[in-house]
Amino acid sequence: MIGLTGNMGCGKSTVAELLAKFPDVVVYNTDLIWREMLNERFVRDYVRFLIGGHVYIDGVPQIGAISEVIFADDEKRTTLESFAALHVMAEIMFRVGKQPEKIHVIENAILFEVGAEKYFIDLREIIVVACDEEEQLRRVLAREIPGRPNLTRAQFDARVAKQWPQEKKIALATHVIDTFCSLPELERRVKDLHAQLVGEKS
Repeated sequence: MIGLTGNMGCGKSTVAELLAKFPDVVVYNTDLIWREMLNERFVRDYVRFLIGGHVYIDGVPQIGAISEVIFADDEKRTTLESFAALHVMAEIMFRVGKQPEKIHVIENAILFEVGAEKYFIDLREIIVVACDEEEQLRRVLAREIPGRPNLTRAQFDARVAKQWPQEKKIALATHVIDTFCSLPELERRVKDLHAQLVGEKS
């Protein structure tokens, strides 16, 4: 299994999408899995208990409302992140068991921050996606998510402050992918990375 991480705006999702094109790779987006789990009753009950009933409307989780609360309260944020990491990793391990011959890439922006590596029985690889900091900011402020307002500079700074510095993650990485390049060049870098992963797996 391979951990894939990187701070917001660094291009982690793009690298994940490129890796997913290889037939021997399965990518798990922990954010998407968590959003699916937010609809499960035991998760819904826990989130309502921790944050408040207003973050669900007619049983539908309000992602923006949840984010607003947890990014304003470090205790609630770390509590919810630990809860999410435990249950998301349990779900991923179940899925991994169905395809043991594949290379399994677990995409998690806060893999180090929540200590998610402890849920891996045999985590030999961690990929860190990195980027020039000015480009990182430009990407995040330009990002448009349907149904949600763009982040402001202040919101960006607040969220990045809660993530490990990029240099600290790079120091712990087995592989580093710099995405501050053209798409064709990034595709080449990911292809080279895949070749390394296949060689190390064998």
